Amino acid sequence: MHFKLIYGNHWNFGINVGDTFLLIKSALELAGHIADIEKELCPGHVNVVIENFDAEYVRKIDHLVKNDGRLIIVGTEFLTKNTFNNFSFQDGSSYYFDSEYWSERYNNFLDACQYASAIWHFSDVAKSDYEDNLSIPVLYFPHYYVPNFKQVIHRSDEQKNIDFLFTGAKTEYRTTIINELKERGFYVESVHALTAPFHRNDLISRAKICLNLKQFREWPYPSQSRFFYHLINESLLVSEQTDIRADIQDFTLTASGNFIDYCVEEYEKGNYNERAKALSIGYQSAFSMLTEVQRIIEGSGL
Repeated sequence: MHFKLIYGNHWNFGINVGDTFLLIKSALELAGHIADIEKELCPGHVNVVIENFDAEYVRKIDHLVKNDGRLIIVGTEFLTKNTFNNFSFQDGSSYYFDSEYWSERYNNFLDACQYASAIWHFSDVAKSDYEDNLSIPVLYFPHYYVPNFKQVIHRSDEQKNIDFLFTGAKTEYRTTIINELKERGFYVESVHALTAPFHRNDLISRAKICLNLKQFREWPYPSQSRFFYHLINESLLVSEQTDIRADIQDFTLTASGNFIDYCVEEYEKGNYNERAKALSIGYQSAFSMLTEVQRIIEGSGL
């Protein structure tokens, strides 16, 4: 089967969805399919589009389907109270609190769903909420091991010059943790989620420990995408504890007790590359993508 992975509905040249598309592309090709990355929708093919629609893009989808195109929507957000991301967290502020934005985005998503063959979602927890609200198939797309994805070549432990690294959206909660580590005397780098990939990968190669931080203190969800990226790139990742645990999380370092103290303990153990590689090998052995892709394709009616 010939798939087209479409990024034209994402701003900043698709940087924020690049790794996601490379995972999907690698997974589909592992199962013997052809997967091309394109900017615009492609009639005559199965188009895989990561959710982020406005009314104009829904009209483009209508044109696609009328011209022998098929649509798979990849879900990334959490469905809450008939909208996306309607959380009641008490601390911090960010785009997560823009209820008007999320409501409009959710309504456009519903309009697009009428054209879709299936929804693929990267969270097994979110999958059940989507199933309860939609009449089309919803498939869990896991972050399991795919070959040929690794992008980071690490420096030796002795040459690594960043103690802790966080890459992602800034929130007040995350900034507080980063500052606490700095106050302990560590060199901490923190860069935006839209940092150029070549820069981000260089930072990871230089970092002794990378961080997975919750958006807010009450945030219950793990970050499978961050777990995947660091596991497959043999990067040592320390994660905060969340109420919900991811299927691949056993191969990351999940903090117990005080998070800052846990980070310090893991830092003092050293052997960063050796420990990261051992965790990556365990992950690769435990989670193969091939059978999962076959399940997803069949369940999508393709």
